[in-house]
Order: sequence, then structure tokens, then C-alpha cells
Amino acid sequence: MATLKLVQMGKVNLDDDVKKFFPGFPYDNVTVKLLLSHRSGLPNYIYFMELLGWNRNQYCSNEDVLSYLLKYKPAPTGHPGAHFSYCNTNYALLGL
Repeated sequence: MATLKLVQMGKVNLDDDVKKFFPGFPYDNVTVKLLLSHRSGLPNYIYFMELLGWNRNQYCSNEDVLSYLLKYKPAPTGHPGAHFSYCNTNYALLGL
């Protein structure tokens, strides 16, 4: 809801590329709209962070998720817009 409020206020556009907000973001063609609709194709941090060494007993912030995406560039689960797949990574990025 907060994201759509920002859209309504003209501060964010649904078609904005995520790279606009996160320079160096390693995935192409991911938009705010794709994050909101779970069609981004991004990997779910719940799975990839532990595989890359995150202690699952430690709190993980939205900033931690972005840091891991930027540092490790885990493989996407699909092409942006190709299919729906619920992914908490989307919400972590929207929160930032």
C-alpha cells in the first residue's frame, strides 16, 4: 500500500526500473510493478542467503537482502514478467 501511495503522489512510477533506486542492481528489466505483482523473476532470499553463508538464526534486514543481491548476484528464478512466483525478495526491495 505504501508503494502505491508513493505512485499516487507521483514520487514513484510503476514502470520505474529498480536500477533507478539501486545503482548497480544486477538484474535487468525489473520494475516496481513486477515487484508488486511477484513477476520479477528474482530469487527468494529465504533460500539463497542461507546457501551463501547467512546464519539462519540471525535477523535479516531489507538492507542485508539488497547487499547479498549486489554482492553475490544469485541466479534469477525466471525472466521478468514471465510468470507469477511469490517472493519475499520483492517486498524487501519495495520496503527499501
